[in-house]
Amino acid sequence: MKDFELKVGDLVKLRDDLEDGKKYGFDCYIKDMNFEGFKKIEKLAYNGKFAIICNSNFQYRYTKEMIAEVKRPTKYKTIYKREEPILDNKEKKYLGNLIRPFRDRVQYIVKRGSSAKEYIVIEIKNDNIYLPYFKKDTMYKNMELDKEYTLEELGLWIK
Repeated sequence: MKDFELKVGDLVKLRDDLEDGKKYGFDCYIKDMNFEGFKKIEKLAYNGKFAIICNSNFQYRYTKEMIAEVKRPTKYKTIYKREEPILDNKEKKYLGNLIRPFRDRVQYIVKRGSSAKEYIVIEIKNDNIYLPYFKKDTMYKNMELDKEYTLEELGLWIK
């Protein structure tokens, strides 16, 4: 058998031709240790030479020589995700020009709304600015409802 490294989480299937009491590698096979299909490795011992599978609080040890097949399930991991800007150029220009005189005092900008209408609130230290209502999902589409955005998140911090 080709040498390989077993890992916790691997799914193993035993050989069909194992004999009761026969030594395979470093350990003997015992008939009641057998199982059908694939079982998950819970632990490893002796630098990956023994696979330990737990069934009903009892640990079964298998050597690589007892194993017929190993499957390694992989989880998909996001390595790249395109980040869409929250505001489009028109929205960014409008809000940027609106807050320019007092941008140092803006705490956050939030989109609020109901089932049919939405509006923007600019939270300033000790005050709020409420922009006019607009139809739901027609403007500021990438802003989540009731999420407080900083100027940096919206790309509005202009020095």
